[in-house]
Amino acid sequence: MIQIRNALCLPSADIEALIQGKMIVAMPRLFVQPKRKFALYPMDTSTNPVIEAWAKCELCEIVEDKAVLDKIAPLTIWRTETENDCIFLAYLRVYRLSNPFPVPGNRGAEEKLGKFIGLPQPLNINHSPPVLSDLR
Repeated sequence: MIQIRNALCLPSADIEALIQGKMIVAMPRLFVQPKRKFALYPMDTSTNPVIEAWAKCELCEIVEDKAVLDKIAPLTIWRTETENDCIFLAYLRVYRLSNPFPVPGNRGAEEKLGKFIGLPQPLNINHSPPVLSDLR
């Protein structure tokens, strides 16, 4: 059994794209250790959020090249200007939960976007198939 105590706060549209397998990368505001497991917390819902998936970080890259940052900027809603002039790209293996996990709303969404928060209670997972398999 896997027990998850933290969640990465992301826009709902990003989480939906990850769940549908249309996207494999998230842009956290900090480096994510590979193999770290966490829930995906939707930040811009008008009602109480529901966690529908969890993820394992497979790789996290630091992008500092200005030319690359300029190319990425138009493809995302995320701001690429940071005080360190870099962004983090976390490559995720996403798993859909068999039972959605309702959580209380979280205030201060803008400041928590791209950051980790603690869950009010641990999320216990017995088995979840990945959204995308390794088969090609």
